[in-house]
Amino acid sequence: MTEELKNKVKMFISKTGYPLEQRVGHYLQEMGWRMFHSIEYKMGDKRRELDLLCYKIINGRRVEIRISCKKSEKPWILFTEKDHYIKYGDKLKRTPVIVNHDINRKLPLLLKDLFLFKHNRNSINFTVMSNGKEARSLMMDGLLSPINSVFHRTYPHELTMDSRGTIYFYLTILDGFLFESFYDPEMDEDVVNYINYGQWETEMDFSYHAKEIIHYSGEYIDFGEINNAFGK
Repeated sequence: MTEELKNKVKMFISKTGYPLEQRVGHYLQEMGWRMFHSIEYKMGDKRRELDLLCYKIINGRRVEIRISCKKSEKPWILFTEKDHYIKYGDKLKRTPVIVNHDINRKLPLLLKDLFLFKHNRNSINFTVMSNGKEARSLMMDGLLSPINSVFHRTYPHELTMDSRGTIYFYLTILDGFLFESFYDPEMDEDVVNYINYGQWETEMDFSYHAKEIIHYSGEYIDFGEINNAFGK
């Protein structure tokens, strides 16, 4: 093996997301999380891969962090708006899904120190500073991969019958630059800021048409309530 070939391999690896994936995995393992790399999952008929899945048992609950790692030489840009809505507990994705509006009202206050609840700007759109469509597709894949990886959990019996109790966090970790852009009406101009954290909301559609499903308690509940609690 020549030194030239070794340097070419190192150069190739440096342009991928694998070193970032290993660094993140190592850090979380040091923090006591149980780590799994390159988790395969099925999305319809297609086989996909999640970069990292880690979990830890906290207060009797299984807490999962599902992570996509992306390296990009092109800056990512989030178009954001101030979040004017009251923070609600259905932002925290958990199974079994419990339709309890009182708990959902209290959760943001109890968990107010989490970025999930104290961040006050939501992304309404996004782009990559590139003319190519592939760069935006890379960003889209990075955002959706952690969410899509729980597709197998979104059948009704899975949503309501999770005996172990699971809380899900979806993260996309970027090795690159992240900016936000928003319109400031007082200055009448577009503001651009460098940021190290942003939130993007999406919705997950369920292929299920029944009006009611059985809950772990044995009662039948409205599926629309379940969809609202976990699907967005």
